Amino acid sequence: MKNTKLVIVLFLLAIFVNTGLSIISPLMGIIRNNLGASLISMALIFGLFPITRGILSPLCGKLTDKFSMKYLLITGFVIYIIMSFMYIIADNVGSLTLVRIIQGASAALILPVLFTFAGILSEENGTSTPTNLIMTAVTLGTAFGPLIGGVVYDFSGYNSVFIAMVIIELIGLLLVMFFVPAHRSSEKKLERPDEKNMSFKEKLKYHSAIITLLYTFITVFMMTIPLSFLSIYITDRKLNISTSDLGTILFIMVFIAGILTIPMSKLSDYHFKKKKFQNLYLLIIGGIVETVPFFFFPSVETFTGILTLSVFIGIGAGMMTPTVGTLAIFISKSGGSGFWWGIIALTTSLGYFLGSIVSCSLALILSGNNVFYACGIIGLILISFGIYETSQRLKGRILRN
Repeated sequence: MKNTKLVIVLFLLAIFVNTGLSIISPLMGIIRNNLGASLISMALIFGLFPITRGILSPLCGKLTDKFSMKYLLITGFVIYIIMSFMYIIADNVGSLTLVRIIQGASAALILPVLFTFAGILSEENGTSTPTNLIMTAVTLGTAFGPLIGGVVYDFSGYNSVFIAMVIIELIGLLLVMFFVPAHRSSEKKLERPDEKNMSFKEKLKYHSAIITLLYTFITVFMMTIPLSFLSIYITDRKLNISTSDLGTILFIMVFIAGILTIPMSKLSDYHFKKKKFQNLYLLIIGGIVETVPFFFFPSVETFTGILTLSVFIGIGAGMMTPTVGTLAIFISKSGGSGFWWGIIALTTSLGYFLGSIVSCSLALILSGNNVFYACGIIGLILISFGIYETSQRLKGRILRN
């Protein structure tokens, strides 16, 4: 594979930038008690990082066609590092919320650039591997966040968690400065005179585009519910699970989702190239596997039980992500790749935001057990829409009616 060193650097950067999203996951219950925050406030503290990142990502994706991608990354990491330190100073709900918003904005300068780089490298190498590796790294970063947050908190306390994050992001900044080339995405775009530059609105006329966005949302939405709500649920029910134990559970869940992307991406590529869209069956199976465990959460109270259910959630997500990546690359070839990857980032961020908002809002009107049942039902409804769109594409219907 060409540019292997650059792919590795992009992989590491994607991990680093996503630790900040979930590093507070095992601390949610502690932050709520320390700040006296409401459930809605906690949902916003978690969710405003990804939604800010998502809203700004399409705009930042367009910037890759006009400005050096290297300098966009440097700017993003500098702001990200400053905000990582500001967690220590933030001592109320308002200031912590502001920190999350600004840090999410800085992440918007980073993530679309990484995906644009990966899309270029995927096209140059004739494989979706670089893009799927970045998707894997995004997931792994989300996995390492809770592990770092939980373990560091138990050993060194609250402030040390964010000092660790500052160090991680400084390493990322140095990698950008020394190993990332300085050019615009337009300088590397492959010319395809036989293909028109399709607008986003035109892309949405195709089942494949809707499938990509819908399953991207489902994957992230369902995984965010444990990431944002499980700490609060365990704290309120006074279960015998420590912060580091919870961090380990969340790490294993998201790590499995990420690591499965590697073998599943090869399977997805094979089915896409040899059997056209037969890889779409992985989306249906993965969606069901990710959703069903939510109906069993109310019946388990031990570390082992919660870990087992979390593993299945990770497996389901890991089955869907590679196929979504393959489809996303297929669609990006119609032009406007920077903006398209920004839309993918926005969809991902909506999944994070709404996953936290929905789970915490439901907790206001339902008991903790019923929150999981309700989220499971919502997941099944989303999967039903996904199955319909997928069935239309498998029948060979390209355009949506």
